[in-house]
Amino acid sequence: MTTPLRTTPKGAFLHVRVTPKSGRDEISGLVATATGQVALALKVTAIPDKGKANQAVIEVLAKSLHVSKLSFRLASGETSRDKVIEVIANLDMIQAFLKTLSVQPGIMKKLLAIFLLAGSAHAETMSSMYSDFDIDKCKKISVSEPDEGGQWKCKGIKGFDVFYAEGDLRGTLSFGPNANSQCSQSQSFGHFNSPGKKIEWRLKNGKPIATIVRWLTDSGEPGGKQNWLVVTKLNGKDACRSAIVDTKVPKANLVAQQMADKSASFNCKNDTVEVIGVTNVNGGDIMTSSPCAPAN
Repeated sequence: MTTPLRTTPKGAFLHVRVTPKSGRDEISGLVATATGQVALALKVTAIPDKGKANQAVIEVLAKSLHVSKLSFRLASGETSRDKVIEVIANLDMIQAFLKTLSVQPGIMKKLLAIFLLAGSAHAETMSSMYSDFDIDKCKKISVSEPDEGGQWKCKGIKGFDVFYAEGDLRGTLSFGPNANSQCSQSQSFGHFNSPGKKIEWRLKNGKPIATIVRWLTDSGEPGGKQNWLVVTKLNGKDACRSAIVDTKVPKANLVAQQMADKSASFNCKNDTVEVIGVTNVNGGDIMTSSPCAPAN
């Protein structure tokens, strides 16, 4: 980690190394902790007593970045010099501020070690490409009862056709030559639902590893409509939905991309789809076949 700012599906967090009882309140640069984590070096005149130093840290951050103190919350490290601060503010502004800071002596040696250990990860290239999804331009390959749906084959990207199935106003999407054997073919929301008009394909070194599709669900009740970004892991027959992201989450598409990029570790047979942005909701409660039912 070569920046003190870390973004996760649960939010953004700032690593801070605090020097209490200092001669002034200031941000003095960047340092490396004993674990190799880059942290914001911050000095406060307050003493570490009854939360006074913690409050001073929030005040210095707010004053330095010209934002409200409500933009920061202590997430961990209440009694430690090394603290993690949850950030509820404009991340672009904070990242711009971090670029203006100087690196304190000794940090480059530690950062070099980090780069060497993470060298293989830096060799990986993550990217996106997009394809249109228009049911009117797809080939219908099977028909259910009149007006009750069917199955369509649609154009995706090279080597990955898109298969859409619908019944009772509920749809599923599966991808590629193994589409009929994928768990994703049986995964749908419990509420009425429909997919959006665009498919984002996440690529690792040019190879498709996941898709991201916007879905609209409708419970039929007033205010019951909800938009989701659905992440589907691609791995031959081992393909399934691994995460669903509420589109109201800040930077929802970036969060979905992060979930897609780590989808290879998702176990379709054992893991339940992760729900991001809605608390106290289990993926298995709002979506069918999660975890996927073992093959017979």
